[in-house]
Amino acid sequence: KSVNEDIPRKLLINGYEQKILTDTIIPNTVPHLPMKHIKTLYSNQPGASDRFGMSCAIGSTFMLIGSYWDDDKGVDAGKVEMFDLNGNYIKTIYSNQPAAGDQFGVSCAIGSTFMLIGSYYDDDKGENAGKVEMFDLNGNFIKTIYSNTSGAGDCFGRSCVIGSTFMLIGSHGDDDKGVDAGKVEMFAIDTTKPTLTINNVVQTEESSSLAEIVYKSQTVNT
Repeated sequence: KSVNEDIPRKLLINGYEQKILTDTIIPNTVPHLPMKHIKTLYSNQPGASDRFGMSCAIGSTFMLIGSYWDDDKGVDAGKVEMFDLNGNYIKTIYSNQPAAGDQFGVSCAIGSTFMLIGSYYDDDKGENAGKVEMFDLNGNFIKTIYSNTSGAGDCFGRSCVIGSTFMLIGSHGDDDKGVDAGKVEMFAIDTTKPTLTINNVVQTEESSSLAEIVYKSQTVNT
């Protein structure tokens, strides 16, 4: 067909074929699979059932890989190991207050000036309420972050991600909108105080203290 004609094309998005129309030939910029294997990484001190690889994150100069069932600091206390970008071991990071069953390393994220590591079964604010710890890029502890409204079984810290001005931390066991409905809290990077709670989209409510916005569940047809 001429490049000026509408050309039906299909893209694979999240496992589903999506048909698009374009009047311009689109260069194939997607790498062809399979990708070339570089190397395999193992824990510097591997142990049965440590679950090395439960979480991982890549920064500009290093990467993190979590072993959330590691027993160095107690049964299933967890750990995270730091590697350079060639896969060479640098150091091991533990929770600032490790405890059996906390599962430190279930999630991790690397930002431009700090990193986050989650312990979603931490009991500081209730059984399995969860916490996230902030470390500098050398692995030195900075502070602990808790949910704005902690509750037993919320599993705060099951997921985390860092953006340029804020970060998101997930509590997949939160019950605000139903048993285990889940929520995500947004924290400003400069204060680590929540400004947004996300429970899947649609309606907003204002809070007098933190101007918290709560999104209620909606159905999305795909």
